[in-house]
Amino acid sequence: MPNITLASIFAVYIIGAGIILWAAFNTRPADENRPVSFHLTYAILPILVFLLSVAITIFFYPNLPAEVAYSFKTGAVPGYISKGITLLLMLLSQLLFALPLVGITWGVIRLSRTNPSVTLERTLLMIGNLAALPQLIICFALADIFSYNSYGSHLMPLWLFAIIIMVTGAGLVGLLFAGAIRHRKSLDSHLKDKE
Repeated sequence: MPNITLASIFAVYIIGAGIILWAAFNTRPADENRPVSFHLTYAILPILVFLLSVAITIFFYPNLPAEVAYSFKTGAVPGYISKGITLLLMLLSQLLFALPLVGITWGVIRLSRTNPSVTLERTLLMIGNLAALPQLIICFALADIFSYNSYGSHLMPLWLFAIIIMVTGAGLVGLLFAGAIRHRKSLDSHLKDKE
C-alpha cells in the first residue's frame, strides 16, 4: 500500500503539471471580445493536492491509533501527537496554501480586465499553481505519517521527495518562462511583419 500511496502523489503531481503545461501552450491571446476570466487551470495543482490529501486522510484515518507516531528519519525515535491534531495541522496547512492562490488568481483577473494578454494568462498559471509545490511536500508528509502508523514503513525519505518536487517544479517554471519568451518573440515578429 505505501507504494500505491507514493505513486498516487507522483501521479497527481504529473497530471497537474501536464494540465498546466497544456493550458500554457494552448492559450489563445485575450482580446476585447474575450477578456481574461478565471479558469480552473489557474489553480488546478493546489486543488488536486488538497483533494489527494483528503482522499489519503479518508483512507488512513479510521485505522490510525489515538496517538500518531511521526518520524522522518529512518531509525529515529518517533514523536507522538494526537491523530486529530495531525489531521488538523496537515489539512489546515493545505488550505492555507490553496485558498489564497485561488483568491490571488481571481483578484488579478478582476484587476486585469483593462489590459488582458496571453502573458497575463501564463503568469496566472504560474502564480496560481506555484505554491502547490510546498503543499505537495506537506501532502507527502501526511501520507508518510499515515503510512508509518498503518504499515510501519516510510514511503521514501522526506528530503529526497522534497528535492524531486523542487527540481521538477523549477523545470516546470522554466518551461513556462521559455514558452512565454518564445511566444512574445513570435508575437513581436508578427507585429513587425504587419507594419
